[in-house]
Amino acid sequence: MSEPEDRPRRSALADRLNHLFAVVIPAGRTRPYSNPEVARAVSASGEVQISPQYLWALRNGSRDNPTLKQIEALAAFFGVPPAYFLSDDKAADIDEQLMLLAAVRDADVREIMRRSTTLSRPDRLAVLRIMQRLTGDATGRPETPAS
Repeated sequence: MSEPEDRPRRSALADRLNHLFAVVIPAGRTRPYSNPEVARAVSASGEVQISPQYLWALRNGSRDNPTLKQIEALAAFFGVPPAYFLSDDKAADIDEQLMLLAAVRDADVREIMRRSTTLSRPDRLAVLRIMQRLTGDATGRPETPAS
């Protein structure tokens, strides 16, 4: 289904910035950063000024051409390389890493990871097969993880 003609399509920049807001959660809390928090932190050095309103415009796609310094400052704040905003390939790689980091925030996931380190390779593969069945993997065959 295509988007309505009267509503502009969000840019890749907006999508990537929103993704960072969603997955990079400050330590010790469960809610994401707000536009004012990020604007304040990014502007604190005095080298780059970004207002909460400008961040909102970048996030909703009404503005999509930040300066390189603004991209670098946002990337530094969120802990990603500036290429995240500029390269589809780099963004895909980093998104995968961010997904894993977000999963590790879950205590159950951490416990599964911790316990899996004590298993032999055949036992890890058996557990992986069970997990693939539970999550609806079509083949039921594990990907062969690197040793």
